[in-house]
Amino acid sequence: MDGYLALAKKILSAKRKILNGLEKLGFKIVGKPESSIVAFTSDDVEISLLSDEMKKRGWYIQVQPGSKYLGFPASIHLTISPIHDELPERF
Repeated sequence: MDGYLALAKKILSAKRKILNGLEKLGFKIVGKPESSIVAFTSDDVEISLLSDEMKKRGWYIQVQPGSKYLGFPASIHLTISPIHDELPERF
């Protein structure tokens, strides 16, 4: 139990750091992420191009095309794991 709690704390810590960094850069967080899935979008940055540029730098992030019909913007989804607590500044 203690091991799982320690991992969960790392996930939530990484999520907090990533959300703070994204917001400082002007990205909009989609929804209200409560655990390890984060989605973000932008009115100023082409999400698919951002994903391509991040891939060139070794980051593999998942692009969601969105749906005009359903009112969802194109976004990037991140699945955060405990190891990510060491990486937000680099990301």
